[in-house]
Amino acid sequence: ADDADVTFASSDNVLFKINQPYLKSHSEGFSPPEGTSASSSNEIVNLTERAETLDMLFQFVYPQKQPDLRKLSSERILELAEAAEKYQVFAAMETCNRQVEILYKMHPVQALLYASKHDYPAIANLAA
Repeated sequence: ADDADVTFASSDNVLFKINQPYLKSHSEGFSPPEGTSASSSNEIVNLTERAETLDMLFQFVYPQKQPDLRKLSSERILELAEAAEKYQVFAAMETCNRQVEILYKMHPVQALLYASKHDYPAIANLAA
């Protein structure tokens, strides 16, 4: 976005320019701590996730139709679910949670690890 004020770099060196107000209102993991100011708009924040994952994740912080995760591979859903939890992107967390619950039969170990790590007992019980 032309008016973006935060720049993130993926692990594969793709830049994402995002509006801070949307990050602040739709996540906790990207917001600066209380009592501090946002970083300089020239600063690039390096993230550990791939561009493919971040592109999908950042769609959840803007006021727009959310992406259809049913088209994603199980691997991509699990990567997105981990990123959503890591950065506390609330809308993505719930959507990913539902998708992990659906794919637990094909990937019980990954679903159980996700559920245990992020305290989702219903998914853990299904996958166990």
